[in-house]
Amino acid sequence: MLSGKNKPIVVCYLADRNELRSRVIEWLETEVVPDGWFSKGSNYTEILHRYFKNYDNGDSHLDSNEFLKFIQHNETTVNITNYMDEENNRLLRSLCVDALIELSDENADWKLSFNEFLNCLKPGFNPIEKKCALEDETYEDGAETQVECNRCVCACGNWVCTAMICDAKDKKEAPEEDTDLTAQEMTEEEWTRRVEELNKHQLKTLVAKNNRLDEFSLPKDFGTMSLEVVNFSGNRFEEFPSEFLNLQRLQSLSLGGNRLKTIPAEIEHLTSLELLYLGGNSITSIPPELANLPYLSYLVLCDNRIQSIPPQLAQMRSLRSLSLHNNLLTYLPREILSLFQLQELSLRGNPLVVRFVKDMTYDPPSLLELAGRTVKSRNLTYKPEDLPGNLVRYLDLASKCPNPKCGGVYFDSCVRHIKFVDFCGKYRLPLMHYLCSPECSSPCSSNPQSDADSEDESRVPAHRMQKVLLG
Repeated sequence: MLSGKNKPIVVCYLADRNELRSRVIEWLETEVVPDGWFSKGSNYTEILHRYFKNYDNGDSHLDSNEFLKFIQHNETTVNITNYMDEENNRLLRSLCVDALIELSDENADWKLSFNEFLNCLKPGFNPIEKKCALEDETYEDGAETQVECNRCVCACGNWVCTAMICDAKDKKEAPEEDTDLTAQEMTEEEWTRRVEELNKHQLKTLVAKNNRLDEFSLPKDFGTMSLEVVNFSGNRFEEFPSEFLNLQRLQSLSLGGNRLKTIPAEIEHLTSLELLYLGGNSITSIPPELANLPYLSYLVLCDNRIQSIPPQLAQMRSLRSLSLHNNLLTYLPREILSLFQLQELSLRGNPLVVRFVKDMTYDPPSLLELAGRTVKSRNLTYKPEDLPGNLVRYLDLASKCPNPKCGGVYFDSCVRHIKFVDFCGKYRLPLMHYLCSPECSSPCSSNPQSDADSEDESRVPAHRMQKVLLG
């Protein structure tokens, strides 16, 4: 037990995590019913899947709160009482749930798919005994060390430290509010010292969920840390913390359940990012700069107020999962077909259109565009020295009309056209098309496979979209 001056600091050790896991498995195994002569029983996987569905909120994953509710379903069996105070025991269970999630959370999004949930609680699985690193040395679970006036302990592979403000004359404990990393009572100098202390421990993971942090809580030099995983979900951020944009090693960032309204274009600086979780905010748009993140594989933007998807997202060649459920989407850009690695697309809870848009708006092309279309469509040859630089750059911006029977191009003047494209032979998704003129569409057509179908859409392999969630 790690103690401060006034009260014990609750920590989940490997033994606590493994004890909780063993009790859950024992509880589940008591519910296994073998097959009878005339009735089918229930095996371990089926029982676990039933509980998974009962506590899943609809996104096909269990987060820490849902996992904890599952644990509390049989609280008597899984009750761990290491502390005299029941509140501390409840906190211990919550911390051990986080430790269990970390066991099989393959993509570090702090949520478990069913397969990850099954792996976590599989009876034959032997959890890894994680150790803590400090200055090129490793420490066993339960090992303690001192950082100035603070004591730190190794727990489940992570260093957990007391939150005391160190002073040369009088080492006094920080106010209770500071133990959850809020900075309202800490000076910039004290925050700087805290960051230096954490850097000594080569901290890679920082979890500060469900506190009272906002964009004013972090020190200016927060971005100097070598963090790889940051989870600040369930706080009070109204703006994206600028300090996060300097975390060059950051691989996983969770800011779900805050009050964010925008995503800054500077997020493109997080070039190591693999997972971005921004669900449950008030975000209204997606910056095209997200497409400049080369390793981003999991993008969660559910439960926001997003109305459209920028076509630039088609450049995200590493994207495997895109969660957009419970937004305000009425269509998708046709470029989404270029996301070759995408395996999961969640769209339920959006007002996706159920018919074609017949009222198309069209601004006649300018003389400049008509000239540019003529040059491009007739393949007229020219050299850079033949034209002013601005015209050469303009001609390079030509977009090909998606209608294979047209072969034309457009620049600024185009027709917005919504049509449905078949995914996996089961779902038809509304995609936005940009056609060079009204003649390229089939007015009043109700046939999803109209003349404006392009070859890339009509030949989408079934494996291209492994999981589309519309219901």
